[in-house]
Amino acid sequence: MNTNLLLNRHPEALQISLQGMLFTLVMIVFSGLTFKLGHHIMAFTWLPMTAIFLWPRWSHPYLTPVLIGFLGLLADLIMGHLVGMSSLVYLIFFWLIKPTERENRLGFWRAWLEFSFSIIFVLLITTFLLGRIIDIDVNWMDLWRQIFVAICVFPAIYTLLAVFRRWLIDPDDVNYQ
Repeated sequence: MNTNLLLNRHPEALQISLQGMLFTLVMIVFSGLTFKLGHHIMAFTWLPMTAIFLWPRWSHPYLTPVLIGFLGLLADLIMGHLVGMSSLVYLIFFWLIKPTERENRLGFWRAWLEFSFSIIFVLLITTFLLGRIIDIDVNWMDLWRQIFVAICVFPAIYTLLAVFRRWLIDPDDVNYQ
């Protein structure tokens, strides 16, 4: 990836990264919410991954991973997770989907499908590997529920971001998903 090209393509790359950070921070705050569905408690634990998936294109190539790592640490402290786990998962997810390298805005159905497969792949693999390496007892049913909630909430967040972009940002700005 030629980072000079990315920095030269958009003069406001730093501001774009900070906007992505703010959106992810809002999702981290909401990730602490839970709701009861029948006899099961459903959690929004991995909600910030939707914001990372929809991270603005052409953001700052060096600052963005640093911000995502910091936000992961913040999420761990807020949620009481093993410190560094969310940072690792967020960074792996960001590296896998590479939203900053997308040339075109994703349509809704393609974005939802890509997000669904990506979150399943990253969370299952990293949780399995971390469970084996650190010897953490993983409740697989809870993890599947959390993944299911994130996939189901994705359309609402995608729509909310589109409305936000239409009202507050130029809707024709190609930097946003």
